[in-house]
Amino acid sequence: MAGAVAPNQNNAGLENTMKQEKIKWTGNLLTIAALWFLTDFFRKLEIDWQALLSIKILSGIFVGGAVSFCSVLLSAWAWKNTVAFFSEKKIPFPEAAKVYMQANLGKYLPGNIAHFVERSMFAAKAGMGHAQTVMGTFLEIAGLFAAAAVAGMALSFQDVCLLVRAFFSVKYAAGMAVLFITGSLVLWLLYQKLAWVRIFFHKMKQALFWKAFCLNLLFYLWALLLLAGLMCLFVWMLNDTAPAAWQVRKIMNVYILSWAAGFVIPGAPGGIGVREVVITYLTRNDPIQEAVLLAMVVHRISTVLGDLFGYLWAKCGLLL
Repeated sequence: MAGAVAPNQNNAGLENTMKQEKIKWTGNLLTIAALWFLTDFFRKLEIDWQALLSIKILSGIFVGGAVSFCSVLLSAWAWKNTVAFFSEKKIPFPEAAKVYMQANLGKYLPGNIAHFVERSMFAAKAGMGHAQTVMGTFLEIAGLFAAAAVAGMALSFQDVCLLVRAFFSVKYAAGMAVLFITGSLVLWLLYQKLAWVRIFFHKMKQALFWKAFCLNLLFYLWALLLLAGLMCLFVWMLNDTAPAAWQVRKIMNVYILSWAAGFVIPGAPGGIGVREVVITYLTRNDPIQEAVLLAMVVHRISTVLGDLFGYLWAKCGLLL
Protein backbone atom coordinates (compact mmCIF):
# COMPACT_ATOMS: atom_id res chain seq x y z
CA MET A 1 0.00 0.00 0.00
CA ALA A 2 2.85 2.33 0.88
CA GLY A 3 4.43 1.62 -2.49
CA ALA A 4 1.22 2.71 -4.24
CA VAL A 5 1.18 6.05 -2.42
CA ALA A 6 4.81 6.96 -3.03
CA PRO A 7 4.51 7.50 -6.81
CA ASN A 8 1.55 9.83 -6.26
CA GLN A 9 3.55 11.81 -3.73
CA ASN A 10 6.49 11.98 -6.12
CA ASN A 11 4.22 13.17 -8.94
CA ALA A 12 2.67 15.82 -6.70
CA GLY A 13 6.11 17.01 -5.64
CA LEU A 14 7.28 17.13 -9.27
CA GLU A 15 4.19 19.07 -10.33
CA ASN A 16 4.70 21.56 -7.49
CA THR A 17 8.37 22.02 -8.43
CA MET A 18 7.45 22.59 -12.09
CA LYS A 19 4.75 25.07 -11.07
CA GLN A 20 7.21 27.03 -8.91
CA GLU A 21 9.77 27.07 -11.72
CA LYS A 22 7.11 28.36 -14.13
CA ILE A 23 6.20 31.15 -11.69
CA LYS A 24 9.88 32.00 -11.26
CA TRP A 25 10.55 32.25 -15.00
CA THR A 26 7.33 34.17 -15.66
CA GLY A 27 8.26 36.65 -12.95
CA ASN A 28 11.79 37.04 -14.35
CA LEU A 29 10.47 37.67 -17.87
CA LEU A 30 7.98 40.28 -16.64
CA THR A 31 10.75 41.99 -14.67
CA ILE A 32 13.01 42.13 -17.75
CA ALA A 33 10.11 43.54 -19.79
CA ALA A 34 9.45 46.21 -17.14
CA LEU A 35 13.12 47.23 -17.08
CA TRP A 36 13.18 47.45 -20.88
CA PHE A 37 10.06 49.63 -20.88
CA LEU A 38 11.56 51.94 -18.24
CA THR A 39 14.83 52.25 -20.15
CA ASP A 40 12.92 53.10 -23.32
CA PHE A 41 10.81 55.67 -21.45
CA PHE A 42 13.82 57.52 -20.03
CA ARG A 43 15.59 57.39 -23.41
CA LYS A 44 12.63 59.11 -25.08
CA LEU A 45 12.61 61.89 -22.49
CA GLU A 46 15.82 63.25 -24.07
CA ILE A 47 17.17 64.22 -20.66
CA ASP A 48 20.49 66.04 -20.45
CA TRP A 49 22.07 63.36 -18.27
CA GLN A 50 25.21 65.44 -17.87
CA ALA A 51 23.18 67.94 -15.86
CA LEU A 52 22.24 65.17 -13.39
CA LEU A 53 25.81 64.00 -12.78
CA SER A 54 26.64 66.51 -10.05
CA ILE A 55 27.34 65.15 -6.56
CA LYS A 56 24.35 67.08 -5.19
CA ILE A 57 21.87 65.63 -7.71
CA LEU A 58 23.23 62.09 -7.50
CA SER A 59 23.17 62.21 -3.70
CA GLY A 60 19.58 63.46 -3.83
CA ILE A 61 18.60 60.64 -6.20
CA PHE A 62 20.05 57.97 -3.90
CA VAL A 63 18.46 59.55 -0.82
CA GLY A 64 15.20 59.67 -2.78
CA GLY A 65 15.60 56.00 -3.68
CA ALA A 66 15.93 55.15 0.02
CA VAL A 67 12.84 57.25 0.87
CA SER A 68 10.89 55.59 -1.95
CA PHE A 69 11.98 52.18 -0.67
CA CYS A 70 10.58 53.08 2.78
CA SER A 71 7.33 54.18 1.14
CA VAL A 72 6.99 50.80 -0.57
CA LEU A 73 7.67 49.08 2.76
CA LEU A 74 4.73 50.94 4.31
CA SER A 75 2.43 49.82 1.48
CA ALA A 76 3.71 46.26 1.82
CA TRP A 77 2.91 46.29 5.54
CA ALA A 78 -0.65 47.46 4.86
CA TRP A 79 -1.10 44.74 2.21
CA LYS A 80 0.19 42.15 4.67
CA ASN A 81 -2.33 43.31 7.28
CA THR A 82 -5.24 42.79 4.88
CA VAL A 83 -4.10 39.34 3.70
CA ALA A 84 -3.51 38.26 7.32
CA PHE A 85 -6.97 39.50 8.37
CA PHE A 86 -8.82 37.54 5.70
CA SER A 87 -6.67 34.42 6.02
CA GLU A 88 -7.04 34.49 9.81
CA LYS A 89 -3.41 33.58 10.35
CA LYS A 90 -0.24 35.40 11.24
CA ILE A 91 1.86 36.24 8.19
CA PRO A 92 5.48 37.28 8.85
CA PHE A 93 6.18 40.72 7.42
CA PRO A 94 9.46 39.66 5.70
CA GLU A 95 7.56 36.97 3.79
CA ALA A 96 4.84 39.39 2.68
CA ALA A 97 7.37 42.13 1.83
CA LYS A 98 9.33 39.71 -0.36
CA VAL A 99 6.20 38.90 -2.36
CA TYR A 100 5.16 42.55 -2.60
CA MET A 101 8.55 43.92 -3.66
CA GLN A 102 9.35 41.22 -6.19
CA ALA A 103 6.10 42.02 -7.99
CA ASN A 104 6.30 45.82 -7.70
CA LEU A 105 8.33 46.42 -10.86
CA GLY A 106 5.44 44.97 -12.89
CA LYS A 107 3.54 48.26 -12.50
CA TYR A 108 5.78 49.80 -15.15
CA LEU A 109 4.45 47.46 -17.84
CA PRO A 110 1.68 48.78 -20.14
CA GLY A 111 -1.73 48.12 -18.64
CA ASN A 112 -0.62 48.93 -15.08
CA ILE A 113 -1.90 45.60 -13.71
CA ALA A 114 1.06 43.26 -14.15
CA HIS A 115 2.27 43.85 -10.57
CA PHE A 116 -1.10 42.66 -9.25
CA VAL A 117 -0.84 39.50 -11.37
CA GLU A 118 2.76 38.89 -10.30
CA ARG A 119 1.86 39.46 -6.66
CA SER A 120 -0.85 36.81 -6.88
CA MET A 121 1.62 34.35 -8.46
CA PHE A 122 4.39 34.97 -5.92
CA ALA A 123 1.90 34.85 -3.03
CA ALA A 124 0.66 31.45 -4.21
CA LYS A 125 4.27 30.27 -4.41
CA ALA A 126 4.79 31.44 -0.81
CA GLY A 127 1.73 29.50 0.34
CA MET A 128 -0.64 32.46 0.79
CA GLY A 129 -4.26 31.96 -0.22
CA HIS A 130 -5.23 33.20 -3.68
CA ALA A 131 -8.58 34.62 -2.56
CA GLN A 132 -6.97 36.44 0.39
CA THR A 133 -4.33 37.90 -1.94
CA VAL A 134 -7.02 39.17 -4.32
CA MET A 135 -8.82 40.86 -1.42
CA GLY A 136 -5.52 42.38 -0.29
CA THR A 137 -5.03 43.87 -3.75
CA PHE A 138 -8.63 45.11 -4.03
CA LEU A 139 -8.51 46.82 -0.64
CA GLU A 140 -5.07 48.24 -1.37
CA ILE A 141 -6.51 50.05 -4.40
CA ALA A 142 -9.41 51.36 -2.29
CA GLY A 143 -7.08 52.37 0.56
CA LEU A 144 -4.54 54.17 -1.62
CA PHE A 145 -7.24 56.09 -3.46
CA ALA A 146 -8.92 57.03 -0.16
CA ALA A 147 -5.58 58.18 1.27
CA ALA A 148 -4.87 60.33 -1.81
CA ALA A 149 -8.36 61.85 -1.64
CA VAL A 150 -8.03 62.66 2.08
CA ALA A 151 -4.55 64.19 1.66
CA GLY A 152 -5.56 66.11 -1.48
CA MET A 153 -8.65 67.65 0.10
CA ALA A 154 -6.77 68.49 3.30
CA LEU A 155 -3.96 70.25 1.42
CA SER A 156 -6.05 72.06 -1.21
CA PHE A 157 -9.71 71.36 -1.89
CA GLN A 158 -9.59 73.96 -4.67
CA ASP A 159 -7.00 71.93 -6.63
CA VAL A 160 -9.13 68.80 -6.23
CA CYS A 161 -12.09 70.66 -7.77
CA LEU A 162 -9.89 71.95 -10.62
CA LEU A 163 -8.67 68.45 -11.39
CA VAL A 164 -12.18 66.98 -11.33
CA ARG A 165 -13.43 69.68 -13.72
CA ALA A 166 -10.44 69.15 -16.04
CA PHE A 167 -10.95 65.40 -16.34
CA PHE A 168 -14.73 65.30 -16.16
CA SER A 169 -16.62 64.69 -19.37
CA VAL A 170 -19.87 62.95 -20.28
CA LYS A 171 -17.89 60.25 -22.08
CA TYR A 172 -15.62 59.63 -19.10
CA ALA A 173 -18.54 59.68 -16.65
CA ALA A 174 -20.44 57.18 -18.83
CA GLY A 175 -17.39 54.92 -18.95
CA MET A 176 -17.01 55.03 -15.17
CA ALA A 177 -20.71 54.32 -14.74
CA VAL A 178 -20.44 51.28 -17.02
CA LEU A 179 -17.42 50.03 -15.06
CA PHE A 180 -19.23 50.55 -11.76
CA ILE A 181 -22.39 48.74 -12.91
CA THR A 182 -20.38 45.90 -14.46
CA GLY A 183 -18.26 45.55 -11.31
CA SER A 184 -21.36 45.54 -9.11
CA LEU A 185 -22.98 42.81 -11.23
CA VAL A 186 -19.82 40.71 -11.13
CA LEU A 187 -19.64 41.08 -7.35
CA TRP A 188 -23.31 40.15 -6.99
CA LEU A 189 -22.83 37.03 -9.14
CA LEU A 190 -19.73 36.04 -7.18
CA TYR A 191 -21.62 36.60 -3.94
CA GLN A 192 -24.36 34.25 -5.14
CA LYS A 193 -22.03 31.55 -6.46
CA LEU A 194 -18.99 31.47 -4.16
CA ALA A 195 -19.06 30.78 -0.44
CA TRP A 196 -15.69 32.44 0.24
CA VAL A 197 -16.98 35.73 -1.24
CA ARG A 198 -19.94 35.65 1.18
CA ILE A 199 -17.54 34.91 4.03
CA PHE A 200 -15.33 37.86 3.06
CA PHE A 201 -18.29 40.24 2.83
CA HIS A 202 -19.39 39.06 6.27
CA LYS A 203 -15.89 39.79 7.62
CA MET A 204 -15.99 43.29 6.12
CA LYS A 205 -18.99 44.09 8.32
CA GLN A 206 -16.97 43.46 11.46
CA ALA A 207 -15.53 46.31 13.54
CA LEU A 208 -12.14 44.57 13.45
CA PHE A 209 -12.04 44.94 9.66
CA TRP A 210 -12.66 48.69 9.77
CA LYS A 211 -10.04 49.05 12.49
CA ALA A 212 -7.53 47.30 10.22
CA PHE A 213 -8.62 49.39 7.20
CA CYS A 214 -8.17 52.67 9.11
CA LEU A 215 -4.74 51.54 10.28
CA ASN A 216 -3.83 50.73 6.69
CA LEU A 217 -5.12 54.14 5.62
CA LEU A 218 -2.53 55.71 7.94
CA PHE A 219 0.21 53.57 6.35
CA TYR A 220 -0.89 54.72 2.88
CA LEU A 221 -1.04 58.37 3.98
CA TRP A 222 2.51 58.18 5.33
CA ALA A 223 3.69 56.47 2.15
CA LEU A 224 2.21 59.27 -0.01
CA LEU A 225 3.43 62.05 2.27
CA LEU A 226 6.96 60.65 2.15
CA LEU A 227 6.93 60.80 -1.66
CA ALA A 228 5.31 64.24 -1.68
CA GLY A 229 7.89 65.52 0.79
CA LEU A 230 10.58 64.14 -1.50
CA MET A 231 9.22 66.36 -4.29
CA CYS A 232 9.63 69.41 -2.06
CA LEU A 233 13.21 68.37 -1.32
CA PHE A 234 14.02 68.10 -5.04
CA VAL A 235 12.43 71.47 -5.84
CA TRP A 236 14.56 73.02 -3.09
CA MET A 237 17.68 71.22 -4.34
CA LEU A 238 17.18 72.16 -8.01
CA ASN A 239 16.00 75.73 -7.35
CA ASP A 240 18.71 76.48 -4.75
CA THR A 241 16.00 78.22 -2.75
CA ALA A 242 13.83 76.78 -0.01
CA PRO A 243 10.16 76.91 -1.08
CA ALA A 244 7.84 79.02 1.04
CA ALA A 245 5.30 77.33 3.30
CA TRP A 246 2.47 77.85 0.79
CA GLN A 247 4.66 76.45 -1.99
CA VAL A 248 5.44 73.34 0.08
CA ARG A 249 1.73 72.77 0.49
CA LYS A 250 1.14 73.36 -3.23
CA ILE A 251 3.96 71.02 -4.33
CA MET A 252 2.84 68.21 -2.00
CA ASN A 253 -0.77 68.52 -3.11
CA VAL A 254 0.11 68.67 -6.81
CA TYR A 255 2.21 65.53 -6.46
CA ILE A 256 -0.45 63.59 -4.53
CA LEU A 257 -3.21 64.55 -6.99
CA SER A 258 -1.01 63.69 -9.98
CA TRP A 259 -0.16 60.37 -8.32
CA ALA A 260 -3.88 59.63 -7.79
CA ALA A 261 -4.68 60.46 -11.44
CA GLY A 262 -1.89 58.16 -12.66
CA PHE A 263 -3.15 55.47 -10.30
CA VAL A 264 -6.80 55.45 -11.37
CA ILE A 265 -6.47 56.10 -15.12
CA PRO A 266 -6.35 52.69 -16.80
CA GLY A 267 -3.33 51.64 -18.85
CA ALA A 268 -0.79 54.19 -17.59
CA PRO A 269 2.23 52.11 -16.48
CA GLY A 270 3.37 53.47 -13.13
CA GLY A 271 1.38 56.63 -13.86
CA ILE A 272 3.98 57.57 -16.50
CA GLY A 273 2.78 60.49 -18.61
CA VAL A 274 -0.40 61.10 -16.64
CA ARG A 275 1.35 62.55 -13.60
CA GLU A 276 3.36 64.92 -15.71
CA VAL A 277 0.23 66.18 -17.51
CA VAL A 278 -1.59 66.78 -14.22
CA ILE A 279 1.40 68.60 -12.70
CA THR A 280 1.65 70.82 -15.79
CA TYR A 281 -2.07 71.65 -15.56
CA LEU A 282 -2.15 72.36 -11.82
CA THR A 283 0.99 74.54 -11.87
CA ARG A 284 0.10 76.54 -14.99
CA ASN A 285 0.87 80.26 -14.60
CA ASP A 286 2.80 79.36 -11.44
CA PRO A 287 6.43 80.58 -11.15
CA ILE A 288 7.54 77.28 -9.64
CA GLN A 289 6.23 75.17 -12.55
CA GLU A 290 9.61 74.72 -14.25
CA ALA A 291 11.29 73.66 -11.00
CA VAL A 292 8.44 71.25 -10.18
CA LEU A 293 8.54 69.62 -13.62
CA LEU A 294 12.30 69.18 -13.43
CA ALA A 295 11.95 67.84 -9.90
CA MET A 296 9.38 65.36 -11.22
CA VAL A 297 11.98 63.87 -13.58
CA VAL A 298 14.47 63.43 -10.72
CA HIS A 299 11.66 62.15 -8.51
CA ARG A 300 10.71 59.56 -11.14
CA ILE A 301 14.31 58.34 -11.31
CA SER A 302 14.40 58.08 -7.51
CA THR A 303 11.15 56.12 -7.23
CA VAL A 304 12.29 53.71 -9.94
CA LEU A 305 15.55 53.31 -8.01
CA GLY A 306 13.55 52.67 -4.83
CA ASP A 307 11.55 49.96 -6.59
CA LEU A 308 14.81 48.42 -7.85
CA PHE A 309 16.23 48.53 -4.31
CA GLY A 310 13.12 46.71 -3.10
CA TYR A 311 13.29 44.10 -5.85
CA LEU A 312 16.97 43.35 -5.25
CA TRP A 313 16.46 43.41 -1.46
CA ALA A 314 13.74 40.75 -1.75
CA LYS A 315 15.42 38.76 -4.53
CA CYS A 316 18.68 38.45 -2.61
CA GLY A 317 16.81 37.15 0.43
CA LEU A 318 17.72 40.11 2.62
CA LEU A 319 14.18 40.28 3.96
CA LEU A 320 14.32 36.70 5.23
